Amino acid sequence: MLFEVGEFCDRVDSDLAGLVDELQELTGRFGDTEKLAWARSLPKLSVVLAKPELESFHLSLNDPGAVALEYRLPASSSWCDAVLLGRGNERPCAVILELKDWELTGDRPGPREALVIHQGREELHPSDQVRGYVEYCQRFHSTVHDANADVHGCVFFVSRVHADAYRAIPHDQLTATYPVFTGADEDVSQKFVPFLRERLVQPDMEFARAFDAGTYRQDRNFIRQIAHAIQEAPESPFVLLDEQRRGYEYCLDRIDRLLKNVTDEKLVIIIQGPPGSGKSVLAAHLWAALAKDRRISGNVVFATTSGCQRKNWEHLFENLAHTHAGRGVVLPANRFNPGLSAKWVKDQRTKGEPMRVSDWHRNLEVFSRQKRPKIDDNLPVQDSNLRPAG
Repeated sequence: MLFEVGEFCDRVDSDLAGLVDELQELTGRFGDTEKLAWARSLPKLSVVLAKPELESFHLSLNDPGAVALEYRLPASSSWCDAVLLGRGNERPCAVILELKDWELTGDRPGPREALVIHQGREELHPSDQVRGYVEYCQRFHSTVHDANADVHGCVFFVSRVHADAYRAIPHDQLTATYPVFTGADEDVSQKFVPFLRERLVQPDMEFARAFDAGTYRQDRNFIRQIAHAIQEAPESPFVLLDEQRRGYEYCLDRIDRLLKNVTDEKLVIIIQGPPGSGKSVLAAHLWAALAKDRRISGNVVFATTSGCQRKNWEHLFENLAHTHAGRGVVLPANRFNPGLSAKWVKDQRTKGEPMRVSDWHRNLEVFSRQKRPKIDDNLPVQDSNLRPAG
């Protein structure tokens, strides 16, 4: 949900309840906890953005600054609480804000950089959460690539309680890059506002709109780095043995034959085998081979229909890439849905549309006339539609 900064501040002042209702409808999160968190955090953010020190960013007659609320990362299940969009000194810039309505009293540093003790439990450090969002945008956001944009991130605890535990060792290096701020007046004026002012020098509404409409697009150099790690790195968990090696070469031979006669149709190779035969290892190596093949352009993703399997693959790819962004290669199958839902189908049938499964092409045309797809139209075919580069 994209706003001009001034428009956002006015909306918070005049119709906070209505804004919260819209955010619930947008995200599908209708719980009282979420509703209360928005009601508490958005006014605090509004106060920060209205500060005179930020007027060069949010006050402009022709091109005001922008903020995207509950921004969903392209082809991801993750939502950013807010993203400020404008220009830095040299290029467009996005600053991702994680808003936390947390009670911090009694919290302690955790055993690891990315774990903190919150209310007696080990929780993911919010700065590590932000790091994941930033790295995802840097590696997989089309507008960030096109505009060569900078991406930064921070955490804003809206309460006035100090956040020393979150900045202490072993979190000090993490928060040096992805800092944490609180709603205390001194923290806002002396730390948070200067952080934003240094990164957002002036508005850039054209970039803001492009970012809001951005799609999933892979950084090919990064993808080749992961592919190399799968096939060559000593620490790779994917090792082909015996018949797996023959099967790998057999599959590559079939792929080569298909690529020589490539068409606009999807190309599908089905690999069958009993449990324990090594299909997963083979799949990883085939993905790596396709990711490195310069005859293939576009995104090369690793899709799965199993939630448990997806988490395992995300962990493996993250470790191989040595960055959170590695998990962005793995997409659940339902991310290929442009946004159709059972409720939307039911509503269309009520309006007289037949919505038969056999007419799926027509159903998609109806949908595209009514709503903007949530993902790039090309994404559903990129993992299996092998097209020559150029």
